[in-house]
Amino acid sequence: MWHRALIVPVVLWSLGGSDAQAQAVDLSRLQIVEGQAGVSKETGFIHIAGEIHNRSSEWVMRPRLTVELLDASGNPIRVDSILAGAAVDAGWEPHEFTHTQRTYIPPGEVGVFYYIRDGKQLRGARYASHRLSVASARKAVNPPQVVIEELQMPMEDDVYGVSGRIRNRGQVGCYSPQVIIGVYGTDGKVLREEHETPEETFQKVLEGGQSVPFKLKVYPDTGLGGTIGSLKAWADCEEPY
Repeated sequence: MWHRALIVPVVLWSLGGSDAQAQAVDLSRLQIVEGQAGVSKETGFIHIAGEIHNRSSEWVMRPRLTVELLDASGNPIRVDSILAGAAVDAGWEPHEFTHTQRTYIPPGEVGVFYYIRDGKQLRGARYASHRLSVASARKAVNPPQVVIEELQMPMEDDVYGVSGRIRNRGQVGCYSPQVIIGVYGTDGKVLREEHETPEETFQKVLEGGQSVPFKLKVYPDTGLGGTIGSLKAWADCEEPY
């Protein structure tokens, strides 16, 4: 049995004093590459996908992006959502945000993000465009070293069956290991992401030298009707709480 990891978008870090300085990241070295974006004609939901490229020499932890939804005149749209409320609770201005699904991003690699919002939650305005910016990230000190082995991605009836093993090649334990799939269109742009955590290691630690099998399916529905061109897969771990 496999555990479909729940997306918990509200992940807030409070860093202060010397701790914030010690873990500060040069946000200019985190580059946003936007993917597919728009409004679903079927559901009215707004979809915004993309990547953050880690151009720094440091491992970084799950960057947070500010998402500004704009109307046809370029004015910000107020959104009634849990995210906006969480931002206020954290002492920020009310705004939408999202994170890369990948917690630990090595130098030179990418983290995929995928933002979805119900158009009914917009306050009397229609979404026309958006503005994204990297709001925060932390340096990953002594991150776990996990890789995917025996990766298989056969396609049958337009459905990809993705399977393999997550192996911890390091000494640091990997908490609640997961596989993250970036779904890309024929133009090379991100369409969405998928992720899966094996049931046997959900909220448990995969120790160094150990491995666990994973399996998931990736369906052709992309939210906005794009055609899948390729998949990319990464092994990752959740941050222990």
